[in-house]
Amino acid sequence: MREVILAPPGAGVSWLEQSLGRYFLLPMLSLLGVRPLKKLFTDISGQAELFVKDIEKQKLSVRCLIARPLWLEDSSRNWSVAMVFEHMLIVNRAIAETIDLLAKGSKPAILTGTADVKPTGNLTFDESFSAYQKSVESLLQIVDKCEKNGWSESSRWPHPWFGPLSAKGWLALAAIHTNLHLGQVKKILKSL
Repeated sequence: MREVILAPPGAGVSWLEQSLGRYFLLPMLSLLGVRPLKKLFTDISGQAELFVKDIEKQKLSVRCLIARPLWLEDSSRNWSVAMVFEHMLIVNRAIAETIDLLAKGSKPAILTGTADVKPTGNLTFDESFSAYQKSVESLLQIVDKCEKNGWSESSRWPHPWFGPLSAKGWLALAAIHTNLHLGQVKKILKSL
């Protein structure tokens, strides 16, 4: 079997992909209110179970090399479904914390890069999927809390590719990110 050589974690995506996200997609979604963005994230996240419910569990832990879709780092192309859900739970937790702080007018203590949110591959599918579902619930609870307590749009925190985002921008990113990786799950399942 041929060895798979991919770019290192954190290598990023092209300038064009970054620009499309930074200057088009995220600004367009950020025009929506918090409730429509929350619904978008909820609807997209809710599709996850439909993709994996009838698949043999052991297949969901098999790494599969896929073609690189838009906004997916090269290093992320050889993951299992379990690894995709582990990555999404890591990112959801980080986004939830960022939203919580930004909505209060504060900021996180440290910058997180894309290499910092790669999966370990040590979780089973059941572990990663269960934790992913909890991370979705937690993110939505934080958004609810922030809505109840008031939502500041003045604070911004940079995404490594898409630049400074407000709390609402990070919520928009959560929806885009989940959609991207559910597309990755579909590609992996097609290739198994």
